[in-house]
Parts: sequence; structure tokens; C-alpha cells
Amino acid sequence: MPEKPRVAVFSNATGAIPPIALPHVRQVEDLGDIGPDDDVVLLYGEVLSPLVHRLRTLLGRTPPVLALTTRLDGDDMLESVRCGAASYMLEGPVPGSVVSGPAGRACLVEALSRTAAGEHCFSFEVAAFLVNDVRGRVSGPPDRYVNLLSPRERQAMDMLARGLTTREVAQGLGTTEKTTRNYLSRIYNKLQVRRQSEAIMIWLGRTPPQTGAEASGLRAS
Repeated sequence: MPEKPRVAVFSNATGAIPPIALPHVRQVEDLGDIGPDDDVVLLYGEVLSPLVHRLRTLLGRTPPVLALTTRLDGDDMLESVRCGAASYMLEGPVPGSVVSGPAGRACLVEALSRTAAGEHCFSFEVAAFLVNDVRGRVSGPPDRYVNLLSPRERQAMDMLARGLTTREVAQGLGTTEKTTRNYLSRIYNKLQVRRQSEAIMIWLGRTPPQTGAEASGLRAS
């Protein structure tokens, strides 16, 4: 695994690119500026599959690409991988995603190095989508979980599973962030999970293991 890969960064986002603690990082304004001397390409922003496709068309191949999205879109993720992206990760506050701070920056550096070495790195939510796609379907949450939630609570979980932030969920529900956080806490209690990532796993059809006591409690509810 190259410890200090040469990284070319292309962004279609309006904000700044994430800080990358590597010595050989350059931001390019045009995908045509990416060449054979670049060990790995970081594509940053939203709707990244057209960028992966264009890069493959320009170079006649898909170089090692890590697509870092600011919002998870299942269709875009699948198309990016089909076009040859080696890694696909989510930037945001969701556990399992690339987050801000020293730990998040270290995670991004490791993912870039592993991608440059020919490996694959996926955020938790991305991996769940991929598994369901390989199965030929997106199974969704089991009925026993769906029936625990009200239609409005199901709407909130649908938004979370699509990668929306708490603020965006609040906007979608027409409530404040504080009210939405309390709302989500009640949902997690109904699903008998402690973390948002576990709730998303359930909603994507990937139910986390439960203890005997937890399973009994769910059956009794």
C-alpha cells in the first residue's frame, strides 16, 4: 500500500474540499488534467457517477477513484461503482461515514492509500446498498419494524436511510432540529437500538444482531 499516494482532487461542490493530510495533493479544475502520474483520484461532491464515466472516457480506463459524496444517492452510488469507481464514501455526521475532525481526516487518508493500492473502501451505508443490489433487490425494513412506526416516523427513517442529515430531515418534516432529534430518539426506542447507524441498518434491511432480552422485548411490544 503506498503510504504517500499522489492524489488528484476534482470537486463539483460549492464548498471547500476536505483537508487531506498527504504531501502530494493537487486540486484540478478539469478532469482532463488528471494523468498517469496520479496514484488516486478523489471526486468530491454530489452526483459523481457522470464524473467517473467522463474520466473513464477521457483516459480510456478508470483510474483508482474514491468518490466522496456529501449526500448518499443509491442510484448514483451504484452507477459510480459500475463505471469503475473503486471506493465510495459518505461525508457527514452519520457513524461509519467520513466525518470531520482528526479521526475523519485519518480515515480519508487511509481510504485514499488503500484505493491507490487497488483495494476498495465503502462507508457503512454504501456497503448496505451494495449488498442489497447484489441480492437483486433492496429488501427494506421487515414488516415487524415498519409496523412499530407511524407514517411520519417512517418518513423520517426513509430520509435518514437516503443519507440526509438531521437538519435536512427537520426541513423535510417541517420541524426544528431539536424537535427532530427528540423525534428520532423516540424512533430509536421503538426499534430498540441505541445508535442512528443501527436504525439505518434496520431500515435498509440489514438488521443488527440483538440480545435475547432485546429480541424478547421486541416480540412483546
